[in-house]
Amino acid sequence: MAVASFHLTATKQYIGLSLRRLIEGPVGWVVFLALLWKPVRHFMERGDMDPLGVSVVLLVSFLCIIHNFLKTKFENDSATPFNRTNLAGMLSVCMVRALRHRRNPSAHQFLVASLRSERARFILQEIGLNAAEILQQHQSSQEPFDLILWMQEAVIEASAFGEERVDANIVFLLLFRKEPLLQALLDRADIAMKDLENTVHWEVFHNRTIHKPHSLSPQSLVRAVGTIGRSWVMGYTHDLDRITTDISEHLRSRRTPIVVLNTPEIETIQRVIYRSTQHNILVLGKVGAGKRTLVENFARKLRQDERRNNIPFTRVLWLRTELLLSGTTNPDAFLLNALAHAQRAGHFILVLPDVGALFRAANANLKAVVVQFLQAKNVNVLGIVDAQDYHTIIKAEPTVDSLFEKIAVEEATEEETMSVLMEQYFSIERKGVAVTYKAFKTIVELSQRYIGKGAFPGKAVEVLEDAILAAVRQGEKCITEQHVREVISLKAHMNVQKVTEGEREKLLELEDALKGKIVGQEEAIHALANALKRGRLDVGVRKRPIGTFLFLGPTGVGKTETAKVLAEIYFGSVDRIVRIDMNEFVTEESVYEIIGSPDPGKQHAEGFLTKKIQDQPFSLVLLDEIEKAHPKVLNLFLQILDEGQLMDGLGVKTDFRNTIIIATSNAGALFIRDFFKAQENAPEQHPQFRQQLIDEILKQKLFSPEFMNRFDDIILYFPLTREQALQLAILMLDGFIRDFSEKKGINIVLEEEGVAALAEKGYSIEFGAREMRRVIMEKLETYLANYLLKNTVHRGETITVRKADLEL
Repeated sequence: MAVASFHLTATKQYIGLSLRRLIEGPVGWVVFLALLWKPVRHFMERGDMDPLGVSVVLLVSFLCIIHNFLKTKFENDSATPFNRTNLAGMLSVCMVRALRHRRNPSAHQFLVASLRSERARFILQEIGLNAAEILQQHQSSQEPFDLILWMQEAVIEASAFGEERVDANIVFLLLFRKEPLLQALLDRADIAMKDLENTVHWEVFHNRTIHKPHSLSPQSLVRAVGTIGRSWVMGYTHDLDRITTDISEHLRSRRTPIVVLNTPEIETIQRVIYRSTQHNILVLGKVGAGKRTLVENFARKLRQDERRNNIPFTRVLWLRTELLLSGTTNPDAFLLNALAHAQRAGHFILVLPDVGALFRAANANLKAVVVQFLQAKNVNVLGIVDAQDYHTIIKAEPTVDSLFEKIAVEEATEEETMSVLMEQYFSIERKGVAVTYKAFKTIVELSQRYIGKGAFPGKAVEVLEDAILAAVRQGEKCITEQHVREVISLKAHMNVQKVTEGEREKLLELEDALKGKIVGQEEAIHALANALKRGRLDVGVRKRPIGTFLFLGPTGVGKTETAKVLAEIYFGSVDRIVRIDMNEFVTEESVYEIIGSPDPGKQHAEGFLTKKIQDQPFSLVLLDEIEKAHPKVLNLFLQILDEGQLMDGLGVKTDFRNTIIIATSNAGALFIRDFFKAQENAPEQHPQFRQQLIDEILKQKLFSPEFMNRFDDIILYFPLTREQALQLAILMLDGFIRDFSEKKGINIVLEEEGVAALAEKGYSIEFGAREMRRVIMEKLETYLANYLLKNTVHRGETITVRKADLEL
């Protein structure tokens, strides 16, 4: 068995570089000048230019031949090495050039060599590290370095990344993997090793993109003009050309994309269009899922296959619906005539870019023309429609629906979306705009979490474009994570900025802030505060809602009020509450009110809850009196609580991972009241009683064990003590007096005795805060109304209210 070795001078790359230096260096120039001396002297003596011209041409030709020979045979990373046991032969030309004076390079010399490369500098730019800092940090490294073992690992690593040689990017990654001092730099920059690996993948992708054939390369020229005459055999289609765009011709001048999603779907379309019957296709998918891109990639592949097989071209014509409907006098007659002429002019595929919009705006005659051509054997129609329009418009017309072969475009994965974003970025990189890896990562993560409408990759590309515009307006050329967070904050109507020092203090004091607005209920406040901290700081794996809670307790003890305060503190407004009164969902059909009906034309085409969360994914869902809902409705929430998502009636997935779900219930209310009266709300008895209450609820079959186990916490709300009732009264009165003063400009002073009397009068174990609110309205508000009717009070004046005034 051959023993691995490392001899840099015995590699093709080293020999090629040495020959180039010899030919292009001083020795070479001396030889060239010597060869040209005789023709130059001849020219100077006789004025005859011909020998000199011939000599120059021959010499330049010779140099070009030598250059190409060295480039292809020696300085080519794809060339087979002299000896595979010589690991130096697996280095790239770039690395050999940087290490040519090192017989046995050290780890630090490898690092220095890699940082001279554009490939390593690209990685540095994306992760935000400084080359000088890396070199300084690595100088003090004491890690042992075995050159042979290290090179063997580097070869394996290069293969894993699809690289033929060990280049600067692989050297950079491997050194960071092996050196603790370099890993410390990553930690300080808040970069995980996985992030660095992903950045190297990105760099490999970038390197392949920038080395694609130039638009003037032979391959590109053949693609663009090599078969131009073949399209001349197609007939004249003036009318159809007026209302369509030939995307086959349009795509010919554009680069072939590296990232092509939905390859199986493209192949399916190709099979379907060659059928003799049922050869029309309807592409279904969410907005942003890439339906149009799928059609363009199909048109590109179709043209490539036809060119390769030397068969007549098929024109893929994109119908401009707005021109058909508004730019023609009789759209149905015009389309009928245009398509009839086009049928005689050669094979074409008509693309309807928005079938839903076309059928919504079309009259009966135009629909009949479309159906006629859907039924024709020699015409292919390729329609595009989003999921909602398909269910509400197309499925409502079974004849039309039956004429299409349906192809669903699934939402791109996060990895596929990253690839699409990278290719988008590489197309604008030449304009001097840079985007960091962390910015891309943030786009994907936060778009998925906070932007409900649309699908990947479309909504992520939109965020990228907006972030670039925002940065350019600010006079910046590098798009960072901060720019992305600013854009998503605007789109999601909420703050997704990183936690600042001020917010950090706010989160730490969150529990105290909740206690200031909610009287009693210490357990509920503690659990909710912890959930908010976890959600804001992204602690843990987020595959479920931010927090899910079941509030159990009698009426008027603050269950709904807690949800309102929570929405105001965490989501920024009580408008973020999606409130559902569950006593309105007592029948089996109530399921469709929540998720929408799958049958077109029926009531509740859109589900109330799924629509709300799709529009506003960052919300608090409040399920009032959940025990009254039908069991099938409860089963829907089982899926939401467990998986954080729900499929609506239109087949659209709704993401609940950015919601807090609070279900309130009066189940066991009498049980809680009896315990309170007997124990005087002794806190030490609460844990034992909590389990007794849950057992009683399960015994009565109010909820199933599976349902109750899905909640993060089951929180008990107890009636208020008299001391807590006084606190509640003060809180309510403060709010009333503040609102009154802001509205009327009149101050109110309520004596302490009056406050105590109102609290005593409003205290009720059975009705809680509701009774307190009723008493305040009945006594204080009535008194103020009478006082203002009897007296003239100006803005800035004060009304003093005594206990006797309240008639308590």
